[in-house]
Amino acid sequence: MNGTSAEPLKIRPGAANDVAVVLGLFDRAVEWLVARGRTGQWGTKPWSENPKAVALVER
Repeated sequence: MNGTSAEPLKIRPGAANDVAVVLGLFDRAVEWLVARGRTGQWGTKPWSENPKAVALVER
C-alpha cells in the first residue's frame, strides 16, 4: 500500500451534524498533546467539556 487513497479528497462546508465529530477530533488532539506533556496551547481538558470551545465549533 502506498498511503494514497483511491478516491480524491473532498472538502465541504461543515454542518450542524458535524459538531460532535469535530469536537471528538479536538478532544483526541488534546489527549495526544497531554500524553506528551504539551499542555501550553490547548490545556488539559477536552474541548467537548468547554462551553466556549463548543460554541466556537457550533459557529
